[in-house]
Amino acid sequence: MIDAVISGNHVNVKWGWGGNRAFLDICELQVDRNDGKGFVLLAYDTTPGYTDTQPFPATSAILAYRAIYRVGDSQTGQWNLPVSVTVPG
Repeated sequence: MIDAVISGNHVNVKWGWGGNRAFLDICELQVDRNDGKGFVLLAYDTTPGYTDTQPFPATSAILAYRAIYRVGDSQTGQWNLPVSVTVPG
């Protein structure tokens, strides 16, 4: 469902509706910045593709992203398997 790629000094989180746009309202994205906080909210997005503008950490780190669709105020389906990207320090 999603992919994460480095583009310059940001991570682009690529996601799409998978042909189900008519039935879904929004995509909830979460990130684990490997800082001990676990997965935290990154964004609620309605346009496929999202740029994580958080500056990269001072040292190299592995960031993980996951997503789930929402209908109204409720999550629907299951979280995708997390995707990871190693960002430079």
